[in-house]
Amino acid sequence: MRNLKVCTRVEFAVIDTPPTRSNTESGNFVSPSFPNPSPDRIFFDFYIVQVPEARSIEFVFDFFCTEPEKDFLYYGPGNSPSVAAFPNTEGVSFFNGGQTIENGTAVCDPAVPNPFTIEGDSAWFRYDTDQNIMSRGFNLTYTVDPDDCNPNPCQNGGICDDLNRNYSCMCLPGFEGRDCQINIDECASNPCLNNAVQCLDGPNFFFCVCAPGYTGTRCETEIDPCLSEPCLNNATCSELRGDTSIPFQCLCVDGFAGEFCEEDIDECASMPCQNNATCNNLLNMYTCDCPNGFEGVNCETGKSVLSYHGERVANFTRIHDIFLGEPITINKLYGASIQSVQP
Repeated sequence: MRNLKVCTRVEFAVIDTPPTRSNTESGNFVSPSFPNPSPDRIFFDFYIVQVPEARSIEFVFDFFCTEPEKDFLYYGPGNSPSVAAFPNTEGVSFFNGGQTIENGTAVCDPAVPNPFTIEGDSAWFRYDTDQNIMSRGFNLTYTVDPDDCNPNPCQNGGICDDLNRNYSCMCLPGFEGRDCQINIDECASNPCLNNAVQCLDGPNFFFCVCAPGYTGTRCETEIDPCLSEPCLNNATCSELRGDTSIPFQCLCVDGFAGEFCEEDIDECASMPCQNNATCNNLLNMYTCDCPNGFEGVNCETGKSVLSYHGERVANFTRIHDIFLGEPITINKLYGASIQSVQP
């Protein structure tokens, strides 16, 4: 409720009518002594109706009976009369009449003036009568059209439009309802695709939590798991379908293993080199460093040696390879002494 102030001020009258005040958005005020006739002396009453932040004030006559051309109820917007002297009625609205004389008796017409509205938050009234003929005066009821947008009833940032005894809300995108109180559920239309995990609704937007392997605003784009080249060491990436923990498979080249072909296979792990040879692990192969007297890929073959007095002097399979008809001084080649050679 808004604070409502209704004042009645008597400046010259037979009786001193006290001011009338109210804290409601509706009320009424009456002529002096109503419903009895007013006193028989000249007077005027001044009324003010003021409701802060009111949009307009509507007035309805419950009763109106005054002497034609003699009694006047002037009115206008604001809280002070717009004319300096009465009964000058030029440019001023007023009500008059409602009473006739029949056989010397004042008779009130049951018809009353039509309702009227004064724009703004205040209105003034002045009742003048010469009381030449006694009249009962008036009873006037008012109701206020307040500023229905103060406080703003529109929620969630809605813009309020104050109407005649009403209001309307212009809602921001994503909201609806008389007061924009309803958040539109953007997930209601199931916008997320490809078995998305969840749709999260927000104000005027939605967010899709995509299933593995999909991306995009609506999870509409399938992710190529091989696009990032996850496979190592020249392996081939192959996309897998279905519910798998890893959506791709790496096809390793020879010599590598592991989920991403990250492991170099140790060809020496099986100990292929024989006769205490040293194994060298290489890419998809190995080599053996054979000890003296052995040869072959795995050092599996023993060699023929030329030796004297227990000392090795040459690596030849056959003595025939170095003796071709004439003696050779082997000690010049190997620093060993030879006593006899049988070709």
